[in-house]
Amino acid sequence: GGIVYENEPERLEKLFYLIFDILEERKEQLKGGSWSEFVRLHPDELPAILLVVDNYAGLKEKTDGKYEQQMMQLSREGLGYGIFLILSAAGFGMNEISGRMAENMRTTVCLEMADKYKYVEALRVARIAIVPESGIHGRGLVRVGDRCLEYQTAVINDAPDEYTRGQRAQEEFLRMAHSWSGMTARRIPEIPKNPALSQLAALPEYRRDAAAPDRIPVGYDRETAAVYSIPLRGRWCSMIAGAARSGKSNALRLILAGCMHKQGAQIMVFCEENSMMYRAAQEYDVRTVS
Repeated sequence: GGIVYENEPERLEKLFYLIFDILEERKEQLKGGSWSEFVRLHPDELPAILLVVDNYAGLKEKTDGKYEQQMMQLSREGLGYGIFLILSAAGFGMNEISGRMAENMRTTVCLEMADKYKYVEALRVARIAIVPESGIHGRGLVRVGDRCLEYQTAVINDAPDEYTRGQRAQEEFLRMAHSWSGMTARRIPEIPKNPALSQLAALPEYRRDAAAPDRIPVGYDRETAAVYSIPLRGRWCSMIAGAARSGKSNALRLILAGCMHKQGAQIMVFCEENSMMYRAAQEYDVRTVS
């Protein structure tokens, strides 16, 4: 779906908009039902979504805690709608993963920590009988049922150093991505540098709103990069205002293109003969009145 780096605040904002847009969609679709039960009956309709945050404390620090409430809501509600979180952090606490959020985390995997009490806190047990051997990369503790077991994490591939290992992993991921022909994750919304109708119309949100009887998709929302649609329910008139050559006719053509997906709609264009809108109406075989 996409990667957001720490120096991309606008992209991060669009990611959270996308996640919560999906959450609201799924709430409406499931209507209080269980996601896990739904996917047993309809395995291809609502795929699981994985939101991974590497260094959660860094996210909080870089954004001044702007997304703490959204992350709290996702940790509380996401599982019921197929949205899963994986967070890496130094532990639990005000500057890391808060205690309130920790209560919503089902599974904790511990690598080497500072002392025995940190393992007790992270694994949420009264006491532990073992402490993993220190100084070994990938060695840690994991809770299995009522027991805490020592484990060893595998490396992703056999390479002589971390840099080479990362390069080989990237090559493997690219090979997997290129060979995949099935459904893919929804992309983080972004406005192309030179947006064209073909790019807009290829988005699933455009197709969704184009098929709906009460919305006409026309472009991008500048703040969220989501598809912007003119709402028809309760709105009888919309005005497009602008100076000469500012793009008014182009906007009308986008509206006309969106209207063509409306089943049973009656469309009429009032315009001067041989104008841009007249030619567009002729192209779409729409009735014109001059």
